Formats: sequence, structure tokens, C-alpha cells
Amino acid sequence: MRRIIVSLALVGAGLVLTPTSAKAQFVSPLYQQRVAERQISTWFLTYLGRLPTIQEQATLTNQYLLSGNALYVQSVLLGSNEFYVRSGGTPQSYLNAVFVTTLGRRPTYQEIAALQGPLVYNGRLWFAQAFLATVARGWQLSAWNSASAAAVPYPVVVPVLIR
Repeated sequence: MRRIIVSLALVGAGLVLTPTSAKAQFVSPLYQQRVAERQISTWFLTYLGRLPTIQEQATLTNQYLLSGNALYVQSVLLGSNEFYVRSGGTPQSYLNAVFVTTLGRRPTYQEIAALQGPLVYNGRLWFAQAFLATVARGWQLSAWNSASAAAVPYPVVVPVLIR
């Protein structure tokens, strides 16, 4: 009888002292969606000066949640016809607006001269993606020259939603 009690005590102590597996933290998908929706609304206000329509909100939220790429979603807004028209409708005015919006300053003449060609040749969406990726690493014209030489534009499928 004594051996049974000692055996049970040792087994019980072993179970109590055995570490349990770590529990993974769970983040509600609904919470992630609301955070993404708020972020996209903030980008719309910042870049386009308005709130998104329901369709724009749903499409870009899904794109953001599925890709996890904030720079892509921002480049869709910066490359949109609406942003281009609001900025003045010319490549120079577009470059001015992109610089003021992202960097808080106007571009130099050297930057306009260097960036206008890739903008016209590759298109606004490609330019916005490449520019934001360069800005994320810290903007310098020399970094742009090496990055744009190595960059290969790839096809991007984006539903045309933004005016």
C-alpha cells in the first residue's frame, strides 16, 4: 500500500513539474481586418483627401490582408488617376506631389530630371512601387539610380476602382 501511494505521489509530482507547451497567441481575423480598414482609410485621406468608397475599402483591405504588403497598397493610391489629376496632371507636378506627400519636401531639379524618364516609360504604378521601396530604405537619388537599373517591372493585376 505504501509503495502504491509513493508511486502515485511520484507520478503526480512528475506531471505537476513537467512544463506545458507554449500556447500560440491568437489574433482575431476581425481585429486584423478593422486595423487594415483603418489604415487604408488613413492612406486615402492622406493621399487622395477623401474616404474610400465601400468597394475601394473592401478591395484594398483584402489586398492588404492577403499580401501583407503595405507599400503595394500605397502605390495603388499614389499611382491612381485620381492622385495624378489632383497633383496637376503632368509628370513634373506628379513628382512634386509624390515628394511632398511622402518626403515632406519638393524634389530638386536633378531628381525631377532623373525620375521623369522612368515615370513616363514604366508608368505610375511601377514608379510608385519602386519609389516607395526606395523611400523605405532611405531616399537618395544615387540609391534610386542603382535600384531602378536592377528593377524589372512585373505585371500587376489591379482592379480599376479609384477614380
